[in-house]
Amino acid sequence: MQEGNYPPFPIPVSHAHPLSPIVMADGLRNFVVSSILGFTVMIVLNPFFPVGGPILGGIVSGYFGEPGIWNGMKGGIVSAVLASLLVSVLLIAGGAAFLGVLGALIGAGIGMVVLVILLYFSILGIVGGAIGGALKERFG
Repeated sequence: MQEGNYPPFPIPVSHAHPLSPIVMADGLRNFVVSSILGFTVMIVLNPFFPVGGPILGGIVSGYFGEPGIWNGMKGGIVSAVLASLLVSVLLIAGGAAFLGVLGALIGAGIGMVVLVILLYFSILGIVGGAIGGALKERFG
């Protein structure tokens, strides 16, 4: 038995130090799951609601993540970056599939559009994430 302040029994997760690996892994798991949920909502709703899809995805990501506006914004931005990457890959692959080499060149031009898509999803995802984080902090 070691001397000092070490208890002879395991510490429950609820009483663990906030920087312990158990708590950090749990927080990371919540962050990843909430970001994937927000990403899914963005991708599903964006074709039908171009502005509302990313905002609702950010709200979902912010609400299911850790409480707080900043945590919601982090979840919203990660969801938005994932969604914009998927949309940009689909645009470039679609151009290359239909037009071959010319499509690949057009896909390079679409790279500029990808930046706009990234900004579009990111700004709306951050707004939605902040709303979702604030809702969870207030009501959750």
